[in-house]
This record gives sequence, C-alpha cells and structure tokens, in this order.
Amino acid sequence: MAHLLSCLWLYVAIFLDVALGFSFTTSGSPFQCDDLSVSWTGGTPPFSLIIVAIHAANINISIPSDSFSDNKGTFTTQLPVPRGTQIMLSMSDATGPLSGGTSNVLTVGDTQTGKSCNTTLPGNDFFFSTDETLEQCKPYPFTLFDGAVLPLTIYGYIPGGHDSFVLNPPSAPSFTWIANLKAQTQVAFTVTDSQGRRGGTDTLRTVFPSNDSSCLPTGTDTSSSQSFSTSSTATVTPDDSQHTLSTGAIAGVAAGGAVVGVIVLGVIWCLCRRRNAKKRPRSIDLTEHYRVEPFHPEANRSSQQMVSSPFTLGAEGYPPMRPPHSLTSQSDRDSRSSFPESAPLTSFTSGSKGSSNQARSQSTYIVHRDIEDTMPPIELPPEYSERRAPIQGLSEYSSPIDSTSSNTSFPSSSTRPIKN
Repeated sequence: MAHLLSCLWLYVAIFLDVALGFSFTTSGSPFQCDDLSVSWTGGTPPFSLIIVAIHAANINISIPSDSFSDNKGTFTTQLPVPRGTQIMLSMSDATGPLSGGTSNVLTVGDTQTGKSCNTTLPGNDFFFSTDETLEQCKPYPFTLFDGAVLPLTIYGYIPGGHDSFVLNPPSAPSFTWIANLKAQTQVAFTVTDSQGRRGGTDTLRTVFPSNDSSCLPTGTDTSSSQSFSTSSTATVTPDDSQHTLSTGAIAGVAAGGAVVGVIVLGVIWCLCRRRNAKKRPRSIDLTEHYRVEPFHPEANRSSQQMVSSPFTLGAEGYPPMRPPHSLTSQSDRDSRSSFPESAPLTSFTSGSKGSSNQARSQSTYIVHRDIEDTMPPIELPPEYSERRAPIQGLSEYSSPIDSTSSNTSFPSSSTRPIKN
C-alpha cells in the first residue's frame, strides 16, 4: 500500500512538472554590464534565457547543458543592457517557449562593479502595429507587419508568473485576437516571423475592463482584478541625480519664476494705470486758446457804446477845463443838484479780421475811471441879493466859453450881483 502511494505521488509530481513547467529566480537586481545570475529547478534541457526589453528587440541567450545537473540549474551572464531600461526575464526549455515563466518588470541600474560592455540593443528586422486600447474580451488587431515572412509567432509576456502565452496566427496580412485576459492584467507583445527574425517588443499595456466576460474561463472572478504595477516590482534606481534636480537647476527655476512674476505684475500695473487714466476727467486749460485783445480807444471809437454822463466829454475823452468862475443859471443848478453814483461805463468791442474770429474773440470791456477824471467838482457861484450890484471887472467871466475851443459847452448864466 505504501509502495502504491509513493508511485502515485511520483506521477503527480511528474504531471505537475510537465503541466506547470519549471520556475527560476534571479540573484538580486540587474545592473548594466554586471553579472546576471539565474537559477531554476526542473525542466528539460536545453534551456534558454530571454531578456525581454520594452520597446526593443529581445535578447535570446542559450544556456549550456552543463549548467543543469541533478534537476537543478544555475547560469551567470553579463547583462548587455543600458541602465534605465525596463526588462523582463523569461526561460524556455525543450517543452516549449515561456515554459519557465516570466519575472516581474525590472529596471536596469547603473553598474556597481565598474565593468563596461556593449550596451547597444539589437535592432528589429521588421515592425508591427497594435491598437492603443486593449479591452477584456474585445477584438485586438495586429497589423502592418509587411516586412515579416509569414506565418508569425506572437508572444504575450505577462509579468510575475506562468500566465505568459504564445499565439500562432494564420498567414494573413493582419490578425485580430480576442483578448481573453482579465481586466487590469499587464502584457507586452513580441512578434517573430517564420525565419526567427525579430519584430521587437511593444509597450507594456494594461487590459481595460468591459461588460463582456464571455471569453474568460468558467468560474473566473471578474469582480476582482489582478494588478501588476512596475512600482511593486524589483526595481533599482540607476542614479538619484536622474530623478532630482541639482541645486543649480533649482536656483535657475526659482530665478525664472521670479522674473515671470515681475513681468506679470508689471503688465497688471500698466493695465490698471491705463484704466484709471481713462476714468479720470480730462483737465482743461482755460488759458489755452485765450488771447487778450489790446485796447485802442481811438481805433475803435466808431464801435464804442458809451453811457452818457451828465456832461459831454471833450475831444480826448476827458472833461473840458472849467473856467475860473462858473456862473450858471438857476435851471442848470437845479438839474445838477444830484450827484452821479458811478463813472460812465464804456463798452468796447474789439475788431476782428474775420467773422469766425470775431465770434470767438469778441469781448466786452468795462472801463472804470476816477471820479475826478470823469466829473470834476463843480463850483457853484455864490448867490447874492438882488439889491447888490456885481463887482466891477468880473463881467468878462460871465460870458460862456467859446465853443470852438472845446466840445463841451456850458450854459450861460445870468449876471448876479456879488455879495460883499
């Protein structure tokens, strides 16, 4: 009975080994030009190591047969991949490609040993194209592989396990695959043709969810999703200086920001000042178009409008000289008993050369004269009794002033006796 149980467990182990393939591990993180070591258990020789470089052609390395003994294997090789490159490692054996599974996404770091090597990645022999959006259970086309020798072989690398797969499309200019992957699964595609030439590796894509789950195996839980993120993988930062700015760069950014801020503030200040200038009322200079016209009483005599005074002015605009003694009649004395309150007002209108200038520069002038110049004091003759006779010798002054000597005439007065 015990012999039968041991045989049964042996058959189960062989079945699982054939069904699940084998597994491998890596020693630490990958570094440019440094040694990369892998070790595995199980599998069937010959073995090969595949370095899947994102956005580049894969590197296939054959593992010598002596690296595998007693169902265990170990292999070390130099990593000819430049730092900063994202890679995945996969192994194959005699049972088929990708039978050893695929590693997580790894980022190549800078050399730790100072070794050097040729880090130029191999070029593609042809190219292919895929859609940007990969949805669960939706058609996903592969096109534009005109340079390939059909038929193609498409490898789907799913990081972190044994879920990687191989597609064998028919010989046709295009191929549409139903994406039977659960949402949030990450995958990168590599294409080779019938002659083993490489078409390169596409970018690492994530499957988007959809309302179609008919392509998934029965019992697949679509409510939860398996997510593979490069942040959870074993990655090595090549150099801290690649991810942080230097002190000089930070100072330059700060100075540039300050200059931009000053420029913005200046523009805002100019706009505000212009707006305030538009709102402020415009100042008017009252003397801008004002011109004082000279006063020429002789030239503008014809246009003068004069207010009459109690006396008629002389030829020069001044009252005439009075005689030494002024004898007036009683009627004249009565008419002049009231004294004028103000000097005569004279209105002058300056002449102009044109009608338009006359309307603009026409002004009225009021000339105020001294009361002594305008109206001299009047000496009234003394009143005498009728009984008294006038003094001899004064009769000659009783005659009126000659009208030819002045424009002002005084009324004659009767001779009255002078009181002694």
